Amino acid sequence: MSALVHAAPVRWTLSDVRFNDEGTVSGSFVFDASTGSLSSWNVSVAGGNVAAFPALSYTSSNGSAALDTSLGNPLPTIVFYLTGSFRQLRVTPNVALTNAGGTVALNLETAFGGSGGGNASIATRSAGSCPEA
Repeated sequence: MSALVHAAPVRWTLSDVRFNDEGTVSGSFVFDASTGSLSSWNVSVAGGNVAAFPALSYTSSNGSAALDTSLGNPLPTIVFYLTGSFRQLRVTPNVALTNAGGTVALNLETAFGGSGGGNASIATRSAGSCPEA
């Protein structure tokens, strides 16, 4: 019996992501590991130091997203940008994202001391089965 191969892009969901100041990150994005491209994202940040970082959402209609390999991190960092702003959100997985889906922990040591805590991870809707595109 051969293993099922997933070639379609995968929707990844951010869960339990917290900044050092107790701010949170939630939402999802679609990533195609075959092409290294991001699409259809809606990722929100809220809470924490709202005076310096008010709540906002990074979406595919109000910004852009890219993989950045120039930050010196072990793996490419996913960076969400907001059009007309210097703000950005950086997410670095501990292992490469694939089109097979699953659950992947985030590398909390890569965002210049401003990210993460707890058990931050990204996961597909249902690990172990064909994820939704």
